[in-house]
Amino acid sequence: MKPTFALLAFVLFSVTAANAQQNEVGVTFGGMFSVSPKGIPTCEAVPVCPPSGTIDISPGFSFNASFAHRVADFKAAALFLELPLLASPSRSRNSVIFNNDFSSLFFTPSLRVQFAPSASISPFVSGGAGFGHFSGFGSDTQWATQFGGGLDFKTHLPHLGFRVEVRDIINGRPSIGALSNITDGHLQHIYTGGGVVIKF
Repeated sequence: MKPTFALLAFVLFSVTAANAQQNEVGVTFGGMFSVSPKGIPTCEAVPVCPPSGTIDISPGFSFNASFAHRVADFKAAALFLELPLLASPSRSRNSVIFNNDFSSLFFTPSLRVQFAPSASISPFVSGGAGFGHFSGFGSDTQWATQFGGGLDFKTHLPHLGFRVEVRDIINGRPSIGALSNITDGHLQHIYTGGGVVIKF
């Protein structure tokens, strides 16, 4: 009887754990790429400086850590309140002479719709708004919005999954270093990454 009881207890625990998974923590790693904004170029050894041009920002390693809580479940889809924190530790405005390294951190509370949440592959879309903080030659905080999507993959472990995602972040123009030369009213960044999700 003991093995049968132990097996029954394990099955009940697994079902309870699966039904109780209302929260999740996800961590992905990848890169951030910025759409070259219009701006006043920093002239280097050029007699006549052109009045305008594009400012190139180099890609950089980035990571996204997020917490999400399920607020509604419609079987075919689930609604989550998501708190993504996207960081890029070191990037630069391409320049030969000037050091324009800067870091950025985006916090954009969002709503996420997860389609087919019980399926082995579950797509999602996410959108929200918050702020972006930039540090380099000084620091500045600007508004920021994000819209993105991705895929979650289930594993044989009840609490562990994998995730790939793409997020589009738009923020106000930061007034630090060479970024203050930007004449566009905003910056746009594309983040792509992959990692793990823990559900509990």
